[in-house]
Amino acid sequence: MKVYFVWGKRSALISALLMLCAAAVRCFAYLGGDYGIWFTLSQIILPFLTIFIFIVAAALRNLLISAVAVLLGVLFFIFKALTFDSLLHTILCIVLYLLVLSLYCLTVIGVIKTNIPLVLAFALPLGEHVVQDIIEIILGADINGCLPELSVLLIMGALLCVALGLKRKN
Repeated sequence: MKVYFVWGKRSALISALLMLCAAAVRCFAYLGGDYGIWFTLSQIILPFLTIFIFIVAAALRNLLISAVAVLLGVLFFIFKALTFDSLLHTILCIVLYLLVLSLYCLTVIGVIKTNIPLVLAFALPLGEHVVQDIIEIILGADINGCLPELSVLLIMGALLCVALGLKRKN
């Protein structure tokens, strides 16, 4: 499979550092908790596996391996969406996650010849979540309860960094 983009060195480094921060925050958030097997697998182990694969991909600057990490990340988000109260919200989020996965894969393999849609797909939800979370904190949300969300924001930031750092191959 021919790749039409390369992953810029600075982008790979920054995105890997953001993923490391996401792992540290997630570790701190769930340290010492007594969780069921499903939660442990889907909300702790799967994200750590995803982050590990992503960091390996960043170290190698290999976009195809990063797509595997994004696939696993989408599975994590789908499992999380299955806990939502609203069936409509769950379905819409799952469709959105699958569309973002498709967009990522089609971009990194060069079917989509520009990174602009991918940048927008990561930047817009990240911006919305940051604003939403700031409002929740101002309204008195439990800071410790916000740690898993902070981990997700760091992951989204890492993916935005990848999208911004894509450079066309000559």
